[in-house]
Amino acid sequence: MRGKSKRRLGPVFWSVMAVLIIAWPVAYMNDLNVTIRIERGAPAQRAISALGTDVQRGHAVTIRRDATGFHVDAEVGGTQDNFLIDTGATHVFLTEAYAARIGFNTDNITTCSKVLDALNNQFCSKRVLIKEMRIGTIVMHDVVGMVGKHFTKNLLGLSFLDRLNTFSYDGRMRTLVLAQ
Repeated sequence: MRGKSKRRLGPVFWSVMAVLIIAWPVAYMNDLNVTIRIERGAPAQRAISALGTDVQRGHAVTIRRDATGFHVDAEVGGTQDNFLIDTGATHVFLTEAYAARIGFNTDNITTCSKVLDALNNQFCSKRVLIKEMRIGTIVMHDVVGMVGKHFTKNLLGLSFLDRLNTFSYDGRMRTLVLAQ
């Protein structure tokens, strides 16, 4: 009888171990640190610490997530305004009011570029060239932007973000690091 119970315990033991190995990481899923990093340039130029908050070369800005996303103050033409960081936006999108405050006269632009929003609605937007855009210590020149009547919020999109050496997201710290 003793031999039979030992043989039955073997499969039971390994079944319990398999469940623990699978279930344990899932139970602690909220404690995992998810990091997404997009990097450009030589490794020495894009070196980032383990927390993603220290860049050894260049300039970096760390942005904390609030209830509605990642917001950052950017300066264009000496005028500062708030931008929502949108990695799904192809360009920097400016509200008509902000574009007017920084000196863009879009009435003179006759070419209309078609832009789709998140719901695939098509809108007419006017392309502008932003000579200088500043976010903290990061300075970018000749950034392509779009101005449209339908924009209710300034968006910082890929025409700016793609030119950074690195931008990384730390899920645990809920921070986004932009680095030039």
